[in-house]
Formats: sequence, structure tokens, C-alpha cells
Amino acid sequence: MNEKKVIDQLKEEIEVLQFQSEILHVLQEESRDGILVVDSQWNILSYNRRFVSMWEIPEQVLETNDDRACIATVLDKLINPAQFMAQVEYLMVNPTRKTKEVLELKGNRFYDRSSSPIIDTNNTLNGRIWFFRDITEIVRAQQELKQQNQVLEELVFQRTEQLEKVNERLEEQVKERTLDLQEQKERLQVITESVPGVVLQFYVREDGERGVRYTSSKLFDIFGVEFVDDPPVLLKKIIENLHEESLQSFLDSVEDAVQNKSAWKWQGRYVKPCGTIIWMDGYALPTVRGNELCFDGLLHDVTEKVEQDARRLESALQQEQFKKFESLKTMAGAIAHRFNNSMMAVLGNLELLTLSLPEGSAKHDMAVNASKAANGASQVGSMMLSYVGQKRLQAQQLSLVDIVQENVKFFEQKLPPTVDFEFHQPVRDISCSIDLFLIKEVFDSILDNAVDALKGKSGTIRVTFGTDHFTINDFPVPFQGTGLREGMYSFCQIQDNGHGIELEDVNKIFEPFYTTRFVGRGLGLAVAVGIMRLHNGAITVNSEPGKGTVVRVLLPVPPESQVIDPLLDLVELGLNRRLSGNVLVADDEPILLMVCKMMLEQLGFTVHTATDGQEAVDKFQNNNVDYCAVVLDILMPVMDGVEAMGKIKDIDSDVPVLRISGYAQNEIPVCEGVGVAPDGFMEKPVQISEMRYSLEKVLS
Repeated sequence: MNEKKVIDQLKEEIEVLQFQSEILHVLQEESRDGILVVDSQWNILSYNRRFVSMWEIPEQVLETNDDRACIATVLDKLINPAQFMAQVEYLMVNPTRKTKEVLELKGNRFYDRSSSPIIDTNNTLNGRIWFFRDITEIVRAQQELKQQNQVLEELVFQRTEQLEKVNERLEEQVKERTLDLQEQKERLQVITESVPGVVLQFYVREDGERGVRYTSSKLFDIFGVEFVDDPPVLLKKIIENLHEESLQSFLDSVEDAVQNKSAWKWQGRYVKPCGTIIWMDGYALPTVRGNELCFDGLLHDVTEKVEQDARRLESALQQEQFKKFESLKTMAGAIAHRFNNSMMAVLGNLELLTLSLPEGSAKHDMAVNASKAANGASQVGSMMLSYVGQKRLQAQQLSLVDIVQENVKFFEQKLPPTVDFEFHQPVRDISCSIDLFLIKEVFDSILDNAVDALKGKSGTIRVTFGTDHFTINDFPVPFQGTGLREGMYSFCQIQDNGHGIELEDVNKIFEPFYTTRFVGRGLGLAVAVGIMRLHNGAITVNSEPGKGTVVRVLLPVPPESQVIDPLLDLVELGLNRRLSGNVLVADDEPILLMVCKMMLEQLGFTVHTATDGQEAVDKFQNNNVDYCAVVLDILMPVMDGVEAMGKIKDIDSDVPVLRISGYAQNEIPVCEGVGVAPDGFMEKPVQISEMRYSLEKVLS
């Protein structure tokens, strides 16, 4: 009977030993360190796959169990094999020494190598354990960190001291290992503590009981949970801290792994007892032990990685949005160009028809009305050019406060008594370089949206001013392709307490085809984007559904503002005084060429025409005509207007050349750097008064 008890006890100890060995094997294989254990005669006792993959040791060499043979296969990978061998030989002579050094490998790689002797309680040397860690990225980072400031160096120094203390503790634990069961338990503890996460084992029994039997001490350090020696209770403590939105997915993942006896994988949010929300990642492998299905694995805090992935995704979405915005710019610019060309033919013919009809006649009145309507329609092209930021900016140094106040007074007259306007005058006036007419469109659009946000209910629209420092990250995507810079910006803030904007819709409000209103609305803020891009400014929007919206219009505060005088009132120039001289006009569209010719003849010029740049150059060179000016379209076949202008200037550098185009001057799609600067530029559609002004300016 006593023998049976001894045998049963031995069986139980063997089962425990096997169980501990299995956990040790799993953890050893999951370690990010390469591990090698040799006896006192340098025969290999144990190693993991990480060790083999790091040193790429052939299988036939490992089968010899001779560490010297393994050393011979890795010497050609080292930068300094002699130093490596000297250290090995030193340890052969001094087997009780501990070592720690960094090995430099070819290909600019670095391994951290540390070793300690294995000495039992009788002070007998039984072998040596080696740890190899790939620290290539750490070494490279250290090389970069050397150039950082003293504060970072101090942090690195402090962290290094901490790591050294941790290594000292680990080395002390390794020193105390034995070859008996106690040695394996201590080795298991050291390895689990070195894993960057929480090592755990949970089980599911046939009777339905579930629990967490083992966790490493980092359970408290990382997740804030105290270990209790009661598996079901410990499992409950971990589960009750899961985020409510992640709980069901956790339970489903465990159930799926149990039913299929497959690897358990899960990632979700976890609420630490202190209230901090982190992201947890779990992985475990199943093993059947009697009536239990055990899972051995790891839990990691992957909050930083999840946040980095989220930032990368957000950045990719922003880039995609910016590309879409740039594509819309290109399309809108091309449409505006074709539309402006067509509208020039319409407006030009109507204006010429008006001048040819007697005033007061029914036909004259019809022509005037049609001209007014066509002028209104031409504003569509102007809106497109504003959206893509291609209108000519007529900037003056003006008071931002006065401009906004004028707009507010206009809106107050139209509002019901249930809506209050609060206009807070700043202590000092704010002066900016502003295109008066364009900036009014911006504030009209924003104030209009603020009024609509109240939906006819009572509310308040508050207008304030200020100046602050802004970074590029403060600006929405549609503005980040312009000349925006980090620095000081003056701003007007318009705040309403209306219905607000949903978070997913905030970034859409600048898109030209997005609207929450009825069909036909929605271009207001899109046009405002283009106008603010022209001013090197921006619009920011912060909104919360049910509480209201805050919009800021930002204008840069430059050291010196370059003021561009607006165009003179063209009406003051008069249309009765006739001009004279020969003018050469080139345009590849017959209708536009005819309209330009008739306009110039109406002004008193003798007009010569060409259908492309090459023909214009030939006529200028060979017709023996004394031209007082040349008018060239930009986009023409055979030779464009930029190249033609260069050749004409080579023939006669004094002749004034004006360029005319449906594109804005700063967005003409021709090769940059070709030709010389023109003497003047006219943007289609051009009226007779504007043509007179441009020609009189260059001829004077």
C-alpha cells in the first residue's frame, strides 16, 4: 500500500512536471529572445525557434548538440568574429562568469547577448544559459537619439538604468535555478516576466466551469487587476472590466475557440479600474488535458498601435479627400473656361447689338434685358473660378470688422424677431488685405447657414473677433494645398445655437455637391473655400448636434500687406471717344474671333485676325503693317498664345501684347517659364468697356 502511494505521488509529480514543461515550452517559443541552454561540456540541452531563425543554423548542425559546431557556422555573420571567439574562450576558462555584450553583424544588424552560469544549491556548475535579442532597431534609434536635446538624453539614461536593474533581477533569478522541478518553476517565472504582456492560462471543463488558473504579475501593472488564487473569480474580475461595446465580441470569441478547439484571438477595449480605456489584444493556443481544454497565451496592451493605425487611416482618408478636391478643381476650371468662352460670344454679340439699336426702341430694350440676363448667367463661371481659387484678387487693406458689421446689418433686416444678433466690437480694429466683393460672398454664405441652422426657431447668432496662432493641423483638408503657413491669423467667429452638424458631416460641408437643404443649394461654402484659398486664409468649423456651430474665418497677419488697387470704374472711361490703329487678334474659335474683331472695330481700331499662334506670328512679321497692339488667346492649335507672344516680342519688343483666356491668369494650363510676361491680361467673358480699359492702359 505504501508503494502504491509512492507510485501515485510520483505520477502526480510527473504530471505536474509535464504540465509545467508544456507551459515552459509554449512561453519559450513565444519569447522574442533567442534562448540557448548548454551543459558544462558545451553540449546543447535546449533552444527555441527564435534562436535558430536569428542565427540561421543548419538543422544537421543542431542535431550534433555541439555548441562549438554552432559557433563555427555563425562566425562569417559577425563584423568582429575574433572578439566573439575571445569572449567564448574566456568563458571556457572562467565558466562561473556572467557576460553581457552587443554583437555587431554584417548588414548593419545588432544582437544583445547575455549569459549566466547554471549553478545548483551545492554550488556545482551544471551549464550556461544564453539569451539573444535582436536590438538592431534599438541601436539605430539610439544613434538618432544622440542628436536630441539634453532632456531626451536624460530620459534615455533613466530608462537605461531601469532596464539594467531589471536585467540584474533577471540574472539573479537565473543564477538561482536548479535542474530539479524548482529550477523549472523559477525559469518559467523569469521567462513570463520578460514577455511584453500578460502570460495567462485559462481553462474550460466538461462540467462547464471556466477560470483563469495562472497569470504573470504584469496583470496588475498593465490592466490594474490584482491576482486572486481562485480561477473562476479571477476570470470574472477580468471580464467585468471589459468595455460594454467589446464584451459580447469577447464572449463570442471564447465560445468559438472552445467549440472548434482552435486558437483564441480577440481584440477589444478594456476599462482599467482607474477609468482609463485601453485596447487589449489576446492570443492563446488550445491543449486538451484530461477533462479540460486549456488555453495558454498572452494579453497585450496595444493601445498605441491601434491609435497609430487609426491615425494612418485618418491620414489616408484626408489624402483621398484632398485628391478628390483637386480633381473637382480641375473639372470646374475646365468647365468655367469653356463656359466663359461661350458667354463672351453671347455677351459680346448682345452688347454690339445694343449699341447698334436706337435707344428707346423695343428691340433695344429686349437686347438690354437679354444682356442683363446673360451677365447674371456669366456669374456661374465666376462662381466656379471662385471655388477653384482662380479669380483675380483685387485686394485692399480694409477693416474686417466694418465689412462683417455691414453684412450683419443687412441680415438683421431680414430676420424674424425670434433671432437675435450679438455683435461684439473688438478693442482694436482688425485690418487685413481683402478683396471686398469676394469676402462679402464668404460672410453672406456663412451668415445664411447660421440663419438656416435655427430653422425659424428662436436663437442667437454671436459674432466676435480675435487674433491667434494657428498650425497647419488646425486647417481642414480643402485649404491645405494652398499657401497656408503656421503663424498668426486674424479671425471673425460666427456662432449659432442651432441644430448643429453631425460629426461625420462636418468634413463634407465644403464639398460642392453636398447639401442638407433642398436641391439647388449647397455651393455657398464650396465657393467660400476658393475665395479663402485666394486670400491664403481658411475656414474652420466646430459643431455639436443639438448645441450649435462655431465657424471661424481666418485671414493671415503678414508683416507688410501688398495692396493691389482695384480696377478703375470702367464706366468713367467713357465709350464715345473712338480709338485708332491696327490691332492683330488671334483666336482659334471663329465666333469669339468675330466678336473680338467687332468689339475692337466698334472702339475705332482696324482689326487683322489669325486663327492660331503661328498665323499671328507670320502676319506680324510679313504683312508690313504697323500694329499698335496684339491680342492673343492662350490655348490655340499649332502654336499657343504664350509661345506666339515670345516670338512677336523677339521681332518687336515694344509692341504691347495682351493675353485673353477663359482661365484665370494664374491657372493657365501651358508650360511654365515659356515666353515673357504680357503687357496685359483679359479674362473672358470680356465686355467692350473692359477691352477699352485694357487697350488704353497699354497704349498709354
